Amino acid sequence: MEDLFNSLLNLFRLSLLIVVSTLLWLAFPFAFKDFELSWPSSPNAPEVTAFVTVPSGLEEGAGKNLVEKHCLSCHSAQLIIQNRMDADTWRYTIHWMQQTQGLWDLGKDEARIVEYLGTYYAPLPESRRKNLDIENIQWYILQDDTTDL
Repeated sequence: MEDLFNSLLNLFRLSLLIVVSTLLWLAFPFAFKDFELSWPSSPNAPEVTAFVTVPSGLEEGAGKNLVEKHCLSCHSAQLIIQNRMDADTWRYTIHWMQQTQGLWDLGKDEARIVEYLGTYYAPLPESRRKNLDIENIQWYILQDDTTDL
């Protein structure tokens, strides 16, 4: 019972500390202007100055930065990478997203985005597996082997 009481007392103290700190920060924001959180880093970690850039996985080329700016703000790069379309179909897809998904007007960037996508994510000449030739399939009948059980 004493352990429960001590746990509740510690929880109350922590909650009180958070509330008082928040109230002080709200009442006197100028007192915290130089306050900075810092996390210990490993000796091999690169220095981060402003932003951390996560590699998108998109092909390097003219227009990649525009695709990352406009497209990756709503969906992952994998949605682009897994789709292969010609430039006209990419343009149609962009217009569809504008009409149905809330994509903003890309303005002069649209042509460069479509050029990038049509160049680096055009249809492949052959996929990983050819379509089945259902006209020339030799079918066989499965035997019922459950009679021996």
